[in-house]
Amino acid sequence: MDMFMKRRFSIKKAKASQLLFKEKAFAQLSLIKTYLSDNINIAAVDCAFTKGKEIIASAVAYRREENDAFFVAIRDKIRIPYIPGFLGFREVPVAAAAVSILRDFVDIDLLLVDGHGIAHPRFSGSATHLGLALDIPTIGVAKSLLVYDKIDEEGNFFYKGILIGKILSYPENARKLYISPGYKIPLEKAFEIVKNLRKKPGLPFPLNYADKISKKVAKDEL
Repeated sequence: MDMFMKRRFSIKKAKASQLLFKEKAFAQLSLIKTYLSDNINIAAVDCAFTKGKEIIASAVAYRREENDAFFVAIRDKIRIPYIPGFLGFREVPVAAAAVSILRDFVDIDLLLVDGHGIAHPRFSGSATHLGLALDIPTIGVAKSLLVYDKIDEEGNFFYKGILIGKILSYPENARKLYISPGYKIPLEKAFEIVKNLRKKPGLPFPLNYADKISKKVAKDEL
């Protein structure tokens, strides 16, 4: 199972890897430790791109008990072109590096990812990919739907008969976000956590900070 495709990128090999990611992820989605219901250290990661063909990964961790935050931002060359459905191979290597550095300074219990979890054509979006790479619970928080064939009255969306995510419209008049479990967390818990973190119409905390930092670094403003 090739997590990062460090050698030459191959769509055929990437698809095969994603199908393996799916098997491992679905076997772990119901696993969640009880501490995730209490005071936990939540982190988030976001990627941005420069005009000079670099990728910026920003990781932000919030320690609830200490009420403080840490952030790391790193850059790397863009090694894989934009190909819908394969963003994990483009973003996860640098995102994983940023989160790994952050973990040297603070414990991380849960990671929010700007992207999809199992709400993906092969049920292996960036959040699932990153969760497997780091062996950490992840939640996908996306601004648009990638795949679905049904949305019910409660905002649950399905693909190939499988419940893959839920639409978050809270607070009132906020932009819709599409929440999907990534790794080691069920949808119900993932949705509850993101909803509680979204106090304002923008992205949930601390993903909003990771988003702002990555964009500022990409523009050389930080």
